[in-house]
Amino acid sequence: MKKAEPFAHSDGRAAAALSLVLAAVYWYFRCRTFGPGDSAEHVLAALTWGVPHPPGFPLSVALGYLMTLLPGPPEAAVNGLSGLCHAAAAGVFYLILRRTGCRPLSALAATALMSFSELYWIYAEVAEVRALNDLLALLSVHAAIVWSEDRSQKALLALAACLGLGLGHHPTYVFILPAVGLWVWLKKAWPKGRQWTWFLGALLAAIAIPYLILGLRLSYGAPPLFNPYAITDWRDLPGLFLRTHYGGYNRMVAGTGFLGAAGFDFTRLQMQASWFLGSLWRDLSLPGLALAAAGAWTLWRKGPRPLLGLWLAWLGGTAVLFIIAASQQMIVCSLDYAQALVVKYHVLPELALFALCGPALDELLGRVRKPLAFGLIAAAVFIPLLLRPVDLSKRQPLYDYGIDLLRGSRDGDLLVLASDDSIFAMTYLQIRRPELVGSRVLLYPSHFTFLPYLRALRERHPELHVPFGTGGFSKEWDRWESLNPGRAILIEAVLRDEIRDRFPDAAPKGVWVALGGAKKAPHAALEAGGRGLLAASAGLSRADVQARTQDIYVLKAYAMNLEWYGSLLTRPADRPLVEAIRVRLRELGYER
Repeated sequence: MKKAEPFAHSDGRAAAALSLVLAAVYWYFRCRTFGPGDSAEHVLAALTWGVPHPPGFPLSVALGYLMTLLPGPPEAAVNGLSGLCHAAAAGVFYLILRRTGCRPLSALAATALMSFSELYWIYAEVAEVRALNDLLALLSVHAAIVWSEDRSQKALLALAACLGLGLGHHPTYVFILPAVGLWVWLKKAWPKGRQWTWFLGALLAAIAIPYLILGLRLSYGAPPLFNPYAITDWRDLPGLFLRTHYGGYNRMVAGTGFLGAAGFDFTRLQMQASWFLGSLWRDLSLPGLALAAAGAWTLWRKGPRPLLGLWLAWLGGTAVLFIIAASQQMIVCSLDYAQALVVKYHVLPELALFALCGPALDELLGRVRKPLAFGLIAAAVFIPLLLRPVDLSKRQPLYDYGIDLLRGSRDGDLLVLASDDSIFAMTYLQIRRPELVGSRVLLYPSHFTFLPYLRALRERHPELHVPFGTGGFSKEWDRWESLNPGRAILIEAVLRDEIRDRFPDAAPKGVWVALGGAKKAPHAALEAGGRGLLAASAGLSRADVQARTQDIYVLKAYAMNLEWYGSLLTRPADRPLVEAIRVRLRELGYER
């Protein structure tokens, strides 16, 4: 086997070229409105330079706002930021593999496997915090490797800056700290003496600077249009960073400790572990997993063992620790939705496995002729690009779902929204398309004890008569109905079963559940509603949306009321319509 080619300055140019190519691919396929889950919130925060949920993601929001200044649709530009971050992360990943001894072809192949894996690609095309988190994590590892090689003050400050920006960006960044710390310890590269002062100073400055910029924006700019947590001045920033009202820094869900509020649940732990293994099978596939295992064996047998420790510690922190915490904290009744919620966190640990593919590819490519080696590289790049491109440029199921929610309601209606997905989508439409929302009242039951939301709702709708319950607004919808005569109360379909148990007269109304009137609903209205919902969900299936993301929420919302309409249409003349509903339910994956 030939000796690996040493790292050279030309590798920087190669990494830059690689990043440019990937940036073009991701930019072409990027979402044009917003993607699943929190994407609508991140788009809206960037468009308004506002403040999303804690920790506020001030670095991501500021960069997103700068993207809106580019020519073209601003929403598309904000989504494009994720592609730029993941393209840059791929370039850094290539440099890491080269600095740790991989040949250029091996590093390129491993980078291609990572860059076109499904989850990595999805979160390169929608506005989310994943891509920037991945970039800062890989930059920290690269800076740690450079610092361990030359021990220069510049490298130490770069490491501190990357770690600080990462810690200020997202709480899950803490899971890479064991890997960076283990590398520095194994390489005997701890700072000494005054170096600690420089390191800690730069670290704290990097955490603080994005929040200081946010503070200046709040103090001297126009009040943000999107600011649901009512962050107003400098005094609010420490609580924003520490997630005081959203669960502390070591929590993902408000009100629960690191290992949850109740006893440890091994069933949920096993379930989330199986979900993670499913992600690995789908994103790396059998060849990728075999390469990762072979790479770990190669590093154990031939070294360098500190490198094996780095990637195993990365995997242990971002996968094992995360799964332990998330399985106890994220308790969601719908298992398919819970899975979609946590799968996005699997991108970070997968990076370690793709990195382990590098040494295995080095062994493999060192034993084959160059034409075959180039063929393997071409296959790694072009097969996923051609056979399963992640194209979100024409897919916007959550945006379309929000439009359907508005079409199925009228001005003055009280609209009860069930989850963050629909809340963020409708909040986006309320701020960006107010002419569509009109005087509809958006009710978020999950926020009914949250003072900033209560104040904002009263300010937006002073004429609304609001019943109060324990600690906030009441969730007794019949009281809302009696206090606001003439206003229809429409509740999102995913709450159908709960509403039907409490209100036997509830009826389906498109994508909504309408209180009262089920016994009086004429058959023609049921038939029209069923046909309308079929048309609204046309083209949607598990194959048409990214089912590993929270887009699956949209499928369930349509499916629940389609199933309801099918059960109510019992006349012989309804059989063709009922059969069409059954076909659509099979396509949505919810036929019982």
